[in-house]
Amino acid sequence: MRQWHPERATPGRFAVGCDPYFRLPYWLAARCRHGVVYAMNEEQVAYLESFIVAGLRERKRGAHGWSNSSYISRLPGWMKSAKNRAELLACVGRLKAKLPGD
Repeated sequence: MRQWHPERATPGRFAVGCDPYFRLPYWLAARCRHGVVYAMNEEQVAYLESFIVAGLRERKRGAHGWSNSSYISRLPGWMKSAKNRAELLACVGRLKAKLPGD
C-alpha cells in the first residue's frame, strides 16, 4: 500500500490555501488570528470584500436548488461571523496591497 505524500498528485486531497493542481501556496494569502485568508485572483478578492462588508447576507439557491455550490457557502464559519469583520477587512486590505497596480 502506498503512503500518501503531499507532493504526489492525488485526486480529492489538497491542502487548504494551496492550488489543487500545482500544490503551491496561493500568492494572495494573509494570515489572521483564526486562520488564513486567501484568494486566487483580483476578482475573488473583490467578491470576498463585498461579502464581508455586506450588512444583509442572503442565501441564494443555485439553479438546481442546492445552496452549497457557491464560493461563499464554503467559507469557514469564522469568516462568516460578523464579529470578525474588522479583522477580515484588514486581511483583505493586505491582499489588495499585493495586487499589481494599474
